[in-house]
Amino acid sequence: MIMRTGGLVFGLVDEAAVVDGLSARGVNYDAAQAPPSARGGRWHEDSAAVLIGQEPPGDPVPGGPWQAARALATRYEFADPGILRAVYRADAALLGRNMLMEGHFFGLRFYFGVRVTQVFDETRGRERVWGWAYETLQGHLEQGRITFEVIKNLATGQVG
Repeated sequence: MIMRTGGLVFGLVDEAAVVDGLSARGVNYDAAQAPPSARGGRWHEDSAAVLIGQEPPGDPVPGGPWQAARALATRYEFADPGILRAVYRADAALLGRNMLMEGHFFGLRFYFGVRVTQVFDETRGRERVWGWAYETLQGHLEQGRITFEVIKNLATGQVG
C-alpha cells in the first residue's frame, strides 16, 4: 500500500512505480565534497525549533506529546502539504525507506526522491532525542541530508 501525506493524490505520475524505482538510485552527492559550513562542518546548516507541548519532567509520557510527535514524524505528517508531500510504501521500515517527494514552489510542481539513511533514539545530556535523516537521491534538485528530531527536555518537560 502506498502512503500519501497531505491527503491529496498527486495524479501526475505513477507513484507506486516511481517509489519502487527509487531503490535503484544512489545518493546524489559525496559528503566529503561538500563545502565547509560556518559551524566548521561540511554542510549548509539550518535549524528551526517549535514548542510542541509540555510533559512532566523525566522520560516521555505514554501517549503524551513526545510520543505523538514521534508518530507524526515517522509518517512525515509535519510538513505543510501545500508545499511538500511524501509518498512511500506503508510497509517499509523507516530506516531505508524511499520516499517520493512532491514540492510546490512558485506555482511549479517538482518530484524528487529521498532515502531515510539514519534513525536514532538517544539521550544527549538532559534531552531525550528521537529522529531520523534522509539523503537526496540521483535526480533530486538539491544535494544533502536533512535531519528531523523530536526532543524532550528531561528537566523541564518541554517537547519540541
